[in-house]
Amino acid sequence: AGADAVPTALRREALSVLAAGTGSLLDPPGAAEIGARLSTLRKDALVYLVPASFLGPGTALVVTARGDIHAVPLPRLTEDAAPLRDYLPGAPAGRDLGPVPGWAGTAAAPGPGQSGGLPLREQLDRLCSWAWYAAVRPLFDLFTVPDRPGRVARLVLLPMGSLGVVPWHAAWSDDGGGGRRHAIEEAEISYAPSARLLCEV
Repeated sequence: AGADAVPTALRREALSVLAAGTGSLLDPPGAAEIGARLSTLRKDALVYLVPASFLGPGTALVVTARGDIHAVPLPRLTEDAAPLRDYLPGAPAGRDLGPVPGWAGTAAAPGPGQSGGLPLREQLDRLCSWAWYAAVRPLFDLFTVPDRPGRVARLVLLPMGSLGVVPWHAAWSDDGGGGRRHAIEEAEISYAPSARLLCEV
Protein backbone atom coordinates (compact mmCIF):
# COMPACT_ATOMS: atom_id res chain seq x y z
CA ALA A 1 0.00 0.00 0.00
CA GLY A 2 1.18 3.51 -0.73
CA ALA A 3 1.76 6.26 1.83
CA ASP A 4 -1.72 7.61 1.14
CA ALA A 5 -3.22 4.36 2.47
CA VAL A 6 -1.91 5.09 6.01
CA PRO A 7 -4.52 7.05 7.99
CA THR A 8 -3.36 10.47 9.19
CA ALA A 9 -4.37 9.64 12.76
CA LEU A 10 -2.13 6.56 12.73
CA ARG A 11 0.82 8.59 11.43
CA ARG A 12 0.26 11.15 14.20
CA GLU A 13 0.07 8.40 16.82
CA ALA A 14 3.29 6.78 15.55
CA LEU A 15 5.14 10.12 15.72
CA SER A 16 3.81 10.71 19.25
CA VAL A 17 5.11 7.32 20.40
CA LEU A 18 8.50 7.95 18.81
CA ALA A 19 8.76 11.41 20.34
CA ALA A 20 7.70 10.12 23.78
CA GLY A 21 10.50 7.55 23.71
CA THR A 22 13.27 10.15 23.75
CA GLY A 23 11.42 13.27 24.73
CA SER A 24 13.21 15.22 22.02
CA LEU A 25 13.50 13.09 18.89
CA LEU A 26 11.82 15.71 16.73
CA ASP A 27 13.45 18.74 18.36
CA PRO A 28 16.64 19.96 16.65
CA PRO A 29 19.55 20.30 19.07
CA GLY A 30 21.34 23.61 19.56
CA ALA A 31 24.97 24.26 18.69
CA ALA A 32 26.11 23.75 22.30
CA GLU A 33 24.45 20.32 22.51
CA ILE A 34 25.89 19.28 19.14
CA GLY A 35 29.33 20.52 20.19
CA ALA A 36 29.19 18.55 23.45
CA ARG A 37 28.23 15.36 21.60
CA LEU A 38 30.98 15.89 19.02
CA SER A 39 33.51 16.28 21.84
CA THR A 40 32.30 13.06 23.45
CA LEU A 41 32.62 11.26 20.12
CA ARG A 42 36.01 12.89 19.45
CA LYS A 43 34.81 14.50 16.24
CA ASP A 44 35.77 17.98 15.03
CA ALA A 45 32.57 19.04 13.31
CA LEU A 46 29.12 18.20 12.08
CA VAL A 47 28.73 19.38 8.48
CA TYR A 48 25.38 19.91 6.78
CA LEU A 49 25.94 19.80 3.01
CA VAL A 50 23.14 21.99 1.66
CA PRO A 51 22.72 22.19 -2.12
CA ALA A 52 21.96 25.44 -3.90
CA SER A 53 18.26 26.20 -4.10
CA PHE A 54 15.89 29.09 -4.29
CA LEU A 55 16.96 29.83 -0.70
CA GLY A 56 20.54 30.54 -1.71
CA PRO A 57 23.83 29.12 -2.97
CA GLY A 58 25.32 25.79 -1.99
CA THR A 59 26.65 25.87 1.55
CA ALA A 60 28.35 23.75 4.16
CA LEU A 61 26.82 24.62 7.50
CA VAL A 62 29.49 23.60 10.00
CA VAL A 63 28.98 23.14 13.75
CA THR A 64 32.28 22.55 15.54
CA ALA A 65 33.00 20.62 18.72
CA ARG A 66 33.30 24.01 20.46
CA GLY A 67 29.75 24.87 19.43
CA ASP A 68 30.84 27.44 16.84
CA ILE A 69 28.82 27.74 13.63
CA HIS A 70 30.34 28.55 10.23
CA ALA A 71 28.75 28.84 6.80
CA VAL A 72 31.16 27.85 4.03
CA PRO A 73 30.04 28.92 0.53
CA LEU A 74 30.11 26.05 -1.96
CA PRO A 75 29.03 27.52 -5.31
CA ARG A 76 29.44 24.20 -7.17
CA LEU A 77 27.26 22.29 -4.72
CA THR A 78 24.04 22.04 -6.70
CA GLU A 79 21.64 19.18 -7.34
CA ASP A 80 21.59 19.95 -11.05
CA ALA A 81 25.36 19.55 -11.49
CA ALA A 82 25.88 17.22 -14.46
CA PRO A 83 27.85 14.49 -12.57
CA LEU A 84 25.14 14.19 -9.92
CA ARG A 85 22.27 14.49 -12.37
CA ASP A 86 23.77 11.80 -14.62
CA TYR A 87 24.35 9.44 -11.68
CA LEU A 88 20.73 9.57 -10.47
CA PRO A 89 18.53 7.11 -12.39
CA GLY A 90 15.67 8.85 -14.13
CA ALA A 91 16.72 12.29 -12.88
CA PRO A 92 15.30 15.15 -14.91
CA ALA A 93 17.68 16.93 -17.22
CA GLY A 94 19.17 20.02 -15.65
CA ARG A 95 21.77 22.63 -16.28
CA ASP A 96 25.23 21.32 -17.20
CA LEU A 97 27.78 23.27 -15.20
CA GLY A 98 30.63 22.35 -17.51
CA PRO A 99 33.66 20.07 -17.19
CA VAL A 100 34.66 18.56 -13.86
CA PRO A 101 38.20 19.61 -12.87
CA GLY A 102 40.51 16.64 -12.48
CA TRP A 103 38.24 14.19 -14.29
CA ALA A 104 39.72 13.01 -17.57
CA GLY A 105 37.00 10.57 -18.61
CA THR A 106 34.50 10.74 -21.42
CA ALA A 107 32.65 14.00 -21.99
CA ALA A 108 29.35 14.58 -20.23
CA ALA A 109 26.55 12.31 -21.37
CA PRO A 110 22.99 11.66 -20.26
CA GLY A 111 22.61 9.29 -17.29
CA PRO A 112 20.45 6.24 -16.66
CA GLY A 113 16.91 6.68 -17.83
CA GLN A 114 18.15 9.05 -20.52
CA SER A 115 19.60 8.14 -23.87
CA GLY A 116 23.27 7.19 -24.22
CA GLY A 117 24.32 7.10 -20.53
CA LEU A 118 27.91 6.47 -19.41
CA PRO A 119 28.75 3.14 -17.78
CA LEU A 120 27.98 3.23 -14.05
CA ARG A 121 31.66 3.02 -13.08
CA GLU A 122 32.47 6.12 -15.15
CA GLN A 123 29.47 7.96 -13.73
CA LEU A 124 30.61 7.17 -10.19
CA ASP A 125 34.19 8.16 -10.98
CA ARG A 126 33.01 11.48 -12.40
CA LEU A 127 30.67 12.03 -9.44
CA CYS A 128 33.49 11.49 -6.93
CA SER A 129 35.75 13.92 -8.80
CA TRP A 130 32.98 16.52 -8.74
CA ALA A 131 32.43 15.86 -5.01
CA TRP A 132 36.05 16.80 -4.30
CA TYR A 133 35.85 20.17 -6.01
CA ALA A 134 32.26 20.94 -5.01
CA ALA A 135 32.65 20.38 -1.27
CA VAL A 136 35.48 18.24 0.06
CA ARG A 137 38.45 20.44 -0.81
CA PRO A 138 36.87 23.62 0.64
CA LEU A 139 36.05 21.71 3.84
CA PHE A 140 39.57 20.33 4.12
CA ASP A 141 40.94 23.84 3.62
CA LEU A 142 38.82 24.94 6.59
CA PHE A 143 40.10 22.13 8.81
CA THR A 144 43.79 22.23 7.93
CA VAL A 145 45.81 22.11 11.14
CA PRO A 146 49.30 23.37 10.17
CA ASP A 147 50.81 22.99 13.65
CA ARG A 148 49.67 19.34 13.88
CA PRO A 149 50.85 17.67 10.66
CA GLY A 150 49.78 14.15 11.64
CA ARG A 151 46.30 15.22 12.71
CA VAL A 152 43.42 14.63 10.30
CA ALA A 153 40.01 16.28 10.41
CA ARG A 154 37.24 14.15 11.92
CA LEU A 155 34.00 15.14 10.23
CA VAL A 156 30.41 13.91 10.47
CA LEU A 157 28.51 14.68 7.25
CA LEU A 158 24.79 15.28 6.84
CA PRO A 159 24.18 15.62 3.09
CA MET A 160 20.79 17.08 2.25
CA GLY A 161 18.46 16.09 -0.59
CA SER A 162 19.95 14.09 -3.45
CA LEU A 163 23.44 14.84 -2.09
CA GLY A 164 22.79 11.84 0.14
CA VAL A 165 23.62 9.46 -2.74
CA VAL A 166 27.17 10.82 -3.07
CA PRO A 167 29.92 8.72 -1.44
CA TRP A 168 31.73 11.78 -0.06
CA HIS A 169 34.49 9.67 1.54
CA ALA A 170 35.38 8.44 -1.98
CA ALA A 171 35.79 11.97 -3.39
CA TRP A 172 39.15 12.18 -5.11
CA SER A 173 41.72 14.52 -6.55
CA ASP A 174 45.03 14.19 -8.32
CA ASP A 175 46.00 17.83 -7.75
CA GLY A 176 49.31 16.90 -6.14
CA GLY A 177 50.55 15.00 -9.19
CA GLY A 178 51.30 11.90 -7.10
CA GLY A 179 48.25 9.94 -8.19
CA ARG A 180 44.78 9.98 -6.80
CA ARG A 181 44.13 10.90 -3.20
CA HIS A 182 40.73 10.04 -1.77
CA ALA A 183 38.96 12.00 0.94
CA ILE A 184 39.07 9.01 3.29
CA GLU A 185 42.89 9.13 3.07
CA GLU A 186 42.90 12.76 4.17
CA ALA A 187 40.27 12.77 6.91
CA GLU A 188 38.08 10.63 9.13
CA ILE A 189 34.61 10.83 7.61
CA SER A 190 31.37 9.46 9.02
CA TYR A 191 27.70 10.14 8.36
CA ALA A 192 24.59 10.82 10.41
CA PRO A 193 20.95 11.07 9.33
CA SER A 194 20.35 14.10 11.59
CA ALA A 195 21.95 16.13 14.35
CA ARG A 196 19.29 14.93 16.80
CA LEU A 197 20.06 11.27 16.12
CA LEU A 198 23.77 11.98 16.46
CA CYS A 199 23.08 13.40 19.91
CA GLU A 200 20.63 10.69 20.99
CA VAL A 201 22.08 7.43 19.69
